[in-house]
Amino acid sequence: MDHRVRRRLAVRMALNDRQLDRAFRALTNSTRRWIVETLLERDTSVLQLAEPFPISLPAVMQHVRVLEDCGLVSTRKVGPTRICSIEPDALCAAERWLRSAMWARYRRRLGSLPEDYPQLRASVRVR
Repeated sequence: MDHRVRRRLAVRMALNDRQLDRAFRALTNSTRRWIVETLLERDTSVLQLAEPFPISLPAVMQHVRVLEDCGLVSTRKVGPTRICSIEPDALCAAERWLRSAMWARYRRRLGSLPEDYPQLRASVRVR
């Protein structure tokens, strides 16, 4: 089985608390958040990710490694180039946790969601 397929299956099985902690810790860094935002648009090489930053290529590679270790990003070698891709299942798991933890508590505390969040209202599970 391909290592990417195995990784996706593992992520789909749900992030445990430790993995979720690592994902949120990784996203505390603005460079890593920018990398995630860029990869949401398209797969990109590490070299292309490094271009806009005044930091070294090894430093960018370290940021990518942190994101890969927590499951938010995967990389693959294409010839001499390392291509980075977002792992949507891991990102969705973090989003689901935020939705259920924050918005469900907000709803219980205030009694309802704001009227200007109809799409959020549909996605929040009432406990």
